[in-house]
Amino acid sequence: MIIDNIKNCEKYYSLHPSFAAAFEQLKKMTAESEPGRYTVDGDSVFVNMAAYTTKTHDACKYENHKKYVDIQYVLSGAERIDLIDADKLTVTEDKYADGDIAFFALSPAQTSVTLQAGDFVLIFPDEAHSPCMADNNVPSAVAKAVAKVRL
Repeated sequence: MIIDNIKNCEKYYSLHPSFAAAFEQLKKMTAESEPGRYTVDGDSVFVNMAAYTTKTHDACKYENHKKYVDIQYVLSGAERIDLIDADKLTVTEDKYADGDIAFFALSPAQTSVTLQAGDFVLIFPDEAHSPCMADNNVPSAVAKAVAKVRL
């Protein structure tokens, strides 16, 4: 996991050959961007844009991916994301074969981060994360773009 602000994203381009393209697309996104999928490089790099109201802690669950790195970038609002090693959790829904995702029961986080507008978190496979969580358990409006970069 890496937490930073989009203004510093260039220093992470060398971590993966497709990170530059993913971050360049994220920098084009605004809170007013239409929700949906933005293709950068087929199924290798794409961005999902969403606007929603964050949820209380009890309404969230952990998820994990094996084929993709997530770059979760908050464009407006604030969102808490809890993170923990996936191997410390019990799978409640295994959808790896169909959609590169599994869900896990909520558990105390190893790390918790609140992202403000302009912040991103890079989440690697085996780092389970519980996104869309209300900061201080008070739901609020958020616009977020999530780049998916295939390993």
